[in-house]
Amino acid sequence: MFKSRHFSAVDMRIMLKTRRKTSHKGDNGNALIIGGSENYIGAPALVGMAALATLRSGADLVTVAAPSKVAWAINCISPDIITRKIKCKNFTEENIPRVLDFASQADVVVIGNGISFTPGAQDFMLGISHLWTSQ
Repeated sequence: MFKSRHFSAVDMRIMLKTRRKTSHKGDNGNALIIGGSENYIGAPALVGMAALATLRSGADLVTVAAPSKVAWAINCISPDIITRKIKCKNFTEENIPRVLDFASQADVVVIGNGISFTPGAQDFMLGISHLWTSQ
């Protein structure tokens, strides 16, 4: 389903632009990471590490959308990570509009870490699946 791609250092130099000295937050990449649930205790750490890696790789604005308790745990990992606290234990269909609003402001979206397999989470994933499928 997904194709693996490998990039050389030369490829990366071509793709990555030099930052302007006058740039502001978000000018060099805005990433949204969606993940976490009440039953996956390691998810906050994984999502937090993914967010920090995204910052180190060039994005200068990283936001994590996660259930409230997960988001608070992520805030403890690093003050550099912005969290959007979703009032739920697990993602459900009712969270779709809010998360899509966050996604519309992002250059890249990462979805998954610890999102769970509950029926509500499955409905949520189906509702946002157009983010990663071809138009």
